[in-house]
Order: sequence, then structure tokens, then C-alpha cells
Amino acid sequence: MKGMVSSISGKKRALALLLAALLSFAFVLPVMAAGDDERDVIKYEQIIAPQYEDAKLFSDGLAAVKKNGKWGYINEKNEVVIDFAYDHAYAFSEGYAVVGKDDKTFIYGYEEDVIYFGFIDKAGIYKPFRERVFDYTEEPYKEILRDYYVFTDFFDLNLVYSFYGGWVYISKLFDTSGNQFKSDEYIYGAPRWFPTEGLVPFAIVLDEEYSEYGYSDLTGKIVVNFKDRAGYYDAGWNPVSGWEGARYYRFLTTVRPFNQGLAIVWEGTCDLDTWEYSYVFGFMNKRFEWVIRPQYDGYYYGDYTTEQVFSSEGLASVSKDGLFGAIDKSGKVVIPFQYEELWPFFEGLAIFKKDGKCGYLDTNGSVVIPAQYEAASCYEKGLAVVYDGVKAYIINRKGEPVEGADLIDPDNYFIERADGGSLVYSPGEHVTIKDGGKYGFGKISYLQPLPDRSEMDPWAYDKVIASIEADLVPGNLQNMYRLNVTRKDYASLVIKAACTMLDTNVEDLIMERTNRSLDSFIHEYPFIDTADKDIISAYALGMVTGYGDRTYKPYNNITRQEAAVLLMRTAKVLGLDTSDPPEVTFKDSNQIDEWAAEGVYYVYREGVMTGTDKDVFSPLSDYTRQQAFITVYHLLLALLDE
Repeated sequence: MKGMVSSISGKKRALALLLAALLSFAFVLPVMAAGDDERDVIKYEQIIAPQYEDAKLFSDGLAAVKKNGKWGYINEKNEVVIDFAYDHAYAFSEGYAVVGKDDKTFIYGYEEDVIYFGFIDKAGIYKPFRERVFDYTEEPYKEILRDYYVFTDFFDLNLVYSFYGGWVYISKLFDTSGNQFKSDEYIYGAPRWFPTEGLVPFAIVLDEEYSEYGYSDLTGKIVVNFKDRAGYYDAGWNPVSGWEGARYYRFLTTVRPFNQGLAIVWEGTCDLDTWEYSYVFGFMNKRFEWVIRPQYDGYYYGDYTTEQVFSSEGLASVSKDGLFGAIDKSGKVVIPFQYEELWPFFEGLAIFKKDGKCGYLDTNGSVVIPAQYEAASCYEKGLAVVYDGVKAYIINRKGEPVEGADLIDPDNYFIERADGGSLVYSPGEHVTIKDGGKYGFGKISYLQPLPDRSEMDPWAYDKVIASIEADLVPGNLQNMYRLNVTRKDYASLVIKAACTMLDTNVEDLIMERTNRSLDSFIHEYPFIDTADKDIISAYALGMVTGYGDRTYKPYNNITRQEAAVLLMRTAKVLGLDTSDPPEVTFKDSNQIDEWAAEGVYYVYREGVMTGTDKDVFSPLSDYTRQQAFITVYHLLLALLDE
């Protein structure tokens, strides 16, 4: 789920804090300039009056609501789309939602309260999850599939259970057929999280004191088992062959998902004199080599499904000796270890806590908003919610209260859970409202203030402003204008721009052009390293294809030639004539790949992109956000001209 933040403590390595951000969806508006009086003002309307016993946020156009003790799903018109039939219900993602039914079962002669879990599609068709077990009633024992259940008293219902990349993790890993993932060692082992970037973290529990950890591929084949990395060391940390003469025993333990080519792997050390254990973690690459040696004892991550430790800006919030700082993907310390907390970066800003108070840092470690709040949320499209100990209110990126926010009850953003934890929501498009013990929904809209000139290069300012005022730029990208743009962000940009220029939404656009739903393309799961909705939308419209190994490499910086091809394909979606662009000779033409040449010639012919110097295109160079925003504005001009 977008914007979700959690922290992991090295001492217990347990989920310490769960904070969820409201899902938000881009508004589709006609191409028009917004007046200054419309910016930095929250507009709020109640769309569904309080009437339900409980409610969860809108996602994929539907929201789970509770009535007469059962959960169902409604749309924004308050029409019941899926009947009230479930005891537990979670948000839709990728066209599916996890649901549960309370029941009882007999275990060894005792009746136990259990929850049977399954999932539904948007038509309400239910499939049970099926776990793999052995039938021991007769020999030879054989594997069977049975409906999956959990014991009510030992299951955390407050976590987020949603699909990502065709998988869902509910203590066990299941696919969209409903069947449990099967690995080579599934009898004893189990995946420990979602597959990301083609690898599944697993653990093989052999007894109460001994477990093995490693990764399998998507077929269940074990790629690496870290049991072979364990070893004995003497007092000087020299390896020894066995127990005799050893002072330390060191081993690799819990492993986490891959993100941007790196994964957290914990290393345990046992002092054989005292039998005391200590744990630290580092980062390994896909060759299972240490890129950053184990030395950290805690971390924060964003997005519950992917456990994204490194932000889009390439920074990880980790702790050392109990204090948090931030490192880059080489392990270089970017923000010193001096904070009680440092959350992940969202939109270039991260919450820090010092002396018990929260404030915000930028990616350089500079304090943007001083530590003054008791609690705070991550930023979502230029807005965050803070609590000063007396009241909660919404602020913009400068820390200023936003006009109109008093229309919304701040209690909607800071919620204490029954288990003692807390939920903090960032201000998104929808908000649940509560009145008289009943739940309903409100909807907010917000246009961020235009950026200052100092935020970008002088030559870029006027056209960047024009692209923002034409509603071509996603709200979450209206910051850090000099930052190199990633392949993921560029896909979001062209999808937003195309929908605005055509005055439609992406679901309708895909249906119109392909006669297929967006969900049907999502269910192809074309890439093993991303299930991002904008990337899949661009794939559905023929804008992107990825690489031969089924990767998209979403966090790689996009190159100028890749951007040129994506712009040409976007022009085709817009109905522009992209045929037969004349060949252009650049001084560095030999660096332009054959597959990119037509795109480069087209964008140069139309003035959508220019060279970096006289007769120089620099096809392999990176591309900044400010440059990217200007090119989609040029594409708008080309559309208007044609």
C-alpha cells in the first residue's frame, strides 16, 4: 500500500510501528490554468454520510464498509457492489481483495475459533486460499490442498493484507489461483515475504533452536541457502575449523525482500563464552555478496507490500547503536546518525525525531521544518498532517497550515489501535468520517502552491510552471526539480499527461484503445520487479516494454534516448503523426541505439526534446525532472499545433 511506513528494531526484529497513508488517485481535469486563489487551499466535501458500523479507505474505486456486523464493498456513489457477507475485509489491490469468514474447527479434539481466508474480484466472485499439507490418515502420505485458516487468538488482523505482483502474504504466501507457494523445502520452510525482483525470501525451521534462511526463485527452486555461510572464529576473529579453540559463532539469519537490487540480511553472532547473541544487518546484492557490511540495528521502510527500504531518492533510513541516520546504496552516510527516529523519504522529505519532537528533513539532511510536533505523517502530494499536543492540522511543504483543513476532523488522521499501536494517515483524496459512532466518507482536493524560482534552474522555470498549470505533472513529483527522473516516475508523468490532454482517466483510455480492462493487463504481471499501476498502464498502452529478462528496472534513472522513445509512443497514444521522422546527424549519433533512433528523430523534429549542445543529443545521459516536465509541455504544444 502506498505510503505505508514501518520500523524494524534490531533487538527484537519485530514490527514496531505501522502507519498507513491514504490511497490517492490523480484527478482528471481539462487542460487549464489554475488561479492563484485555488492553490494551497483544501477543498472538502462529504460524499457519503456517516451510516456504517466501520469503514476502510477507497482503493481501486471500492471501499470496504461494515453493516449489521458484516463487511461488503461500495463505490463512491454509495452503491453496494459486493454484498455484506464477510467477517473481515481488506482493501482492493490489483483487482482483488482479501476477505475472511469466522468459523470453528476441531484440533486434537478441541474446538478452536478460526478465520478462513480467501479473496474476491470486483464481481464478488470468491476463491478460498488453499494451503499445502500432508494427509497422514494412510500411507504413503500424500500432499493435499485444504482451505486456509488461522487461529483467531494468534492472528494480527490489523496488518494490511493485499496483493502485490500477483502474490499475497497472510502468514503464508499465496498466488492468484489461491494456492500456497511451493518451494523445494516447503515441508519445513516457508516464504517470509512477497517476491520482489524475482526472488522469494524464505526460512526453513528445523526445530525450536535451528533455522535456515535464503532465497528461492519464483518456481520455488532454492537459489541460495545461507546455512553454508556459518562459521567459528577465535578471539581475534580468525576462522577456525570447529568448536575447539573457537570464541565466536557467526551465522546469517533473517532475510528480507530485494529492493533496487539490494536486500537486508541479518547476521547473528554468538559469544561462546557468555552465550550472548547479538544481531546486525547489512545489504547484499543478487550475487549474495555484501555491498554494505552488517553494522545496523534497525530500519524504517515504506510500502508494506514491497518493504521498500531505499526511497525513490536512493536513501535508506537505518540505525546504528540506537540512533538513526540515512545511507545511500553504497553505504555512504548522507545524514549522520543522530536522530531518535528517521522515517523514509516521501516526496523528498522525511520525518525525524529529536528530543521527543518531530520535524522534517530534506535529502541533504537540512532541517526544512523544525522539530516541534508530537506526531506527524509522511507527505502525500504536498500535504502532511501533524499533531502539536493540543490539535492536529494539515501543513504544506513549508510547514504552513493549509486553508480549509479545518473542515476535516483531525481524528481521521491519528488513530489509536486496539492493540496499542497507532495508525497515521497522510492527507489523500479520500478520508473516512465518523459521527455518532457511524462511518462515512469525505473527499478532498488540493492544488499545491507553485514552486519558487530557487527550486529549479532559471531557464526551466517558465515552462515547468506552464506544465504544472496545465495539469500535466503528478502531484507527488512537484518537488526536487533538479533530481534525475526514474523510469517509474517518467511512466507516471506520461500517463498523467496523456490522460489530461485527452480529458479522460487511465481505465477508460485503456478500455477504449485495447478493449480490455486495466486489471486484465495487471493480471498478466509483465514485470518481475514492479507491479506499479502507472507502469502497467503504460505497458497496456504500448508505451513501455521493459527488458528481455522481464524486468522494468523502475528505480533506474531514465536515459535521454529512453525518454525520447517513451515520448514518441505517448504521441502515438495522443493520435499524433509519428511516421517517418527524418534522420538527424548528431556528433554522438554512434551512441544512439538502433531501437531508439526513430524516437530520437521524432522528438527532435517536433521540438519536444532538443540536444544538450550544438549537434549533440547525449542519448545515454540522465534526465532531470525539470527537463521531463518541459518535454511533456512541448508534447502538449505539438498536440495543439497539429
